[in-house]
Amino acid sequence: MLVSVANSEVVMGAKRKARCLMKYGEQVSSEFMRTYGISWADASGDSEPLEAAMRTVQSPAEFVQWWGEKYGLVPVAELTSGSFGRNLV
Repeated sequence: MLVSVANSEVVMGAKRKARCLMKYGEQVSSEFMRTYGISWADASGDSEPLEAAMRTVQSPAEFVQWWGEKYGLVPVAELTSGSFGRNLV
């Protein structure tokens, strides 16, 4: 009986982790859409970077900012303000 209780706790933990990852991914995707006009699926879609961000307790906004800086993404606000390109020379 002890084994089945331990197994059920592992399964419950895995399900909880999957739900948390899904919710975090949805929040990241919304933040990407607000900031860059793309979803997480457009930017990468991989779960590994999300899992790493969750382990380091990055907020979705912090993760999106870091990802955008890492890959040189241009925020939608810069594209619509006309300031993009002025600093490229």
